[in-house]
Amino acid sequence: MSLQNFFGSFDTTCEPCGGAYFNWTREGIGFGQLSFYMEDDKLMCGNELMSKELIKKILCEMVDKCELDCPRSIPELHDEK
Repeated sequence: MSLQNFFGSFDTTCEPCGGAYFNWTREGIGFGQLSFYMEDDKLMCGNELMSKELIKKILCEMVDKCELDCPRSIPELHDEK
């Protein structure tokens, strides 16, 4: 079996395990920590009273302003074929 076929045989999933934490600061808003974790098979977010809209803005801004440390990127994993 070729390497391409081997990886092609896996289902496309995104199932977090453990947790992820993001510390942030923003002038005029303040600072905080977002935490994502699994509880009873549900993805939970420790949001510190922030709305989903503000969480999306914070995460999107982090991605938009970051510099990737690997010059080669893998194509989108969830693109439909």
